[in-house]
Amino acid sequence: MDKKLLLGKRIKELRKQKKFTQDYLAEKLNIEPRQLSKLETGKNFPSFETVIALLGTFNITFEELTAFEHLNSDIDYKSKIIEEVKNLDKEKAQCIYKIIRVFFN
Repeated sequence: MDKKLLLGKRIKELRKQKKFTQDYLAEKLNIEPRQLSKLETGKNFPSFETVIALLGTFNITFEELTAFEHLNSDIDYKSKIIEEVKNLDKEKAQCIYKIIRVFFN
C-alpha cells in the first residue's frame, strides 16, 4: 500500500484516538481543515512543520507516527507471526501458544 495513504490513515487513527475533530486538529496544526483532509486521505504528504506539530499535538515520537504497518492490508500476517515467533525463547513461545489456543477453543 502507498506510504502516503498509510501515513494518512495513521494520522486519522491518532486523531480519532484523541477524539479530535478535523477542525480542532487542523487548528492545532495551523493548517486548513481541507489540508488535513488531504493528508488523511493520502492525497498529500505533510510538510516538515506539520509533522513536528503532529508529534507535539499527539505527544508521540516520529517512530510512533510512522508505525502504520498494522494499517497495511497487503501484509501476510501468517508469515509475520511465524517470523516473530522464531526468535522467542521457550517461555515466551509457551505464553504466545496459550494465548493463540484461547482463540481456537
